[in-house]
Amino acid sequence: MALKTIWLVGKNIPLSQWRKLEVLKDMKPDRHDSLDRTFGGSSSDKKLSNAANIIVNSMSHPDAVDLVAEEWNFFPSILRMYVTSAMNEAFGTRSGNKTKGIVRLDKMLGGKILSKVDSRRTDRDLRVIGGEVVSRQRRVNPAVAGAMRAHAAFVLPSNYNQLTPAEKKKIQRQMTEERRRNL
Repeated sequence: MALKTIWLVGKNIPLSQWRKLEVLKDMKPDRHDSLDRTFGGSSSDKKLSNAANIIVNSMSHPDAVDLVAEEWNFFPSILRMYVTSAMNEAFGTRSGNKTKGIVRLDKMLGGKILSKVDSRRTDRDLRVIGGEVVSRQRRVNPAVAGAMRAHAAFVLPSNYNQLTPAEKKKIQRQMTEERRRNL
């Protein structure tokens, strides 16, 4: 199988452009292209590391993620090893979009990339509940949730800034009385 990823890296073309090149029929990877042939005769550590970093840096583009996921099982094992290592090093230290792309690729490949599980949510899941659009993928910190329950009586109303000074004073008195009763 001719690997588009290796061909694009060898030609110094961004991986995110593969669909456009495929439509224009400008992409002509040879099925006999190997890492050695693509990178000029030898697959040195430096060249493999550079190729892996190019792949990692392109993870901010969903098209590049799709291409790498599609061809992952056909990559030479040494390249897969370098890419996996580079992605684990880059995970959480690169831009948010690259991290999201790495997480998306890991999910597409069934957890073959990342050595640790990421509990963060990467895609928004919006639902309409009770006529309001609500995000269902907010992570809940148990300590914050407990504190919010314990101090719910002392929370200022959401429209507090729009209230008149007399109304603000009344709310402050009510909250003070409530706190004194709870002590």
